[in-house]
Formats: sequence, C-alpha cells, structure tokens
Amino acid sequence: MKKTYKKGLISFFLITFISSVSFVYASEKDIKEGNIEWRDSIEQAKKEVKETDKLIFFFFHHPLCSGCKKIITDTLPDIQVKKTLEGEFVPLTYLVTEAKDLVQQYKVNWTPTFIIADENAHEQYRWVGFLPPNDFLSQVALSEGHVAFKKEDFDKAQTYFNKVLKEFPKSEFAPEARYYLGVSQYKATHDSSHLKKTWDDMKKLYPEDNWTKKASA
Repeated sequence: MKKTYKKGLISFFLITFISSVSFVYASEKDIKEGNIEWRDSIEQAKKEVKETDKLIFFFFHHPLCSGCKKIITDTLPDIQVKKTLEGEFVPLTYLVTEAKDLVQQYKVNWTPTFIIADENAHEQYRWVGFLPPNDFLSQVALSEGHVAFKKEDFDKAQTYFNKVLKEFPKSEFAPEARYYLGVSQYKATHDSSHLKKTWDDMKKLYPEDNWTKKASA
C-alpha cells in the first residue's frame, strides 16, 4: 500500500513538473510568433537603428525562469508595452541556453535581463527582474532618459524623465527621475536654481527616499 502510494506521489510530481516545463516552453514559442515583432539578428537591428532614431532592446531569458514567464504572459501582451517596444526600439530576444556567445559578451548572469544598446549594439543601460506593465513602462522611460543623459543630450533626457513623472507619478522610479530631471536641467542651462527646486520638490514628495538624500547636498 505504501509503495503504491509513493509511486503515485512520484508520478504526480513528475507529471506536474513536465507540464510546467512544457507550459514555459510554449510561452517561449509564443514570444517569437505572437506579441512583439522581434528582429532576427543583431546585424539586422544595427542596420535598422542606424536608419532611425531608435535604440536596440535586448531581452535575455531562460526557459525555466519564472520571472521570464511572467514577463512573457503578463507584461509583453500589454498594448502599451507592445507599442513602446516596437515604436521606440528595435527589439531582440534570446534564450540564454542557446545564445551563449551573447550571454558572455553582455555578461548576462541573471534572467530576465533587459539591455538598452546603441546603434553599434554597445550597452547603454540594463536592468533585471520581472515588472508588471506600468512599472515596466516606467523603467523603460527612465532607461531612455539615462541613455540620453549619457550622450549629453540633456533636452531629450528631460523629456523622458518628465514622462516618468507625468505618466507614472506613483512609480518607484519617480524619485530617481525627479533627481535626474533637475540634474539634466542644470547641465543644459548651468542655472543652479534647478538644483534647489529639485531638492525642494523631493523633500516634499519623497521625504524618505534615498534619491532625496542624494539631492540634499
């Protein structure tokens, strides 16, 4: 009786495991065929970026990664996420189990990993982990602001940092966006009043946030 029960229990767990793995792999198939218009190669992406004002968007994922699965099932199907990724980026997706050279090149040691790259496929910004649609969009806008800031295009940087503040004011990325908005304004004008206003705003809006502490001096 005990042996029969034990065998049945083992069979149940094996079936559950195989089913869950199959579901994840099915989701990986869907990501290629369905929601986002992923490009076929880096060379194709680089060529397209050089002809537009877009950036390259990398999505590195693993077939057994639960965070990757949630990105695929919960975040990427969102209409605004699709519109943003296809409208502002040239998107590429890779399984880390297959694209081992790229994993080594970009030093991907966790999944999901998202990398924003320039027209030469050089990394400009990255983040890791699952985010639901609104938080994902806020993170994307913040990353675009940082890329513009890094290129010293401070007007463009302000546009993206303002986007975070206006469209996602309750986002956890809002304090960082407000900090860099003030810095971008100062870098563009050399008017120190922008830094004072940043500090005043952050004390009022985010009194306990670490970015407010950074703005205090």
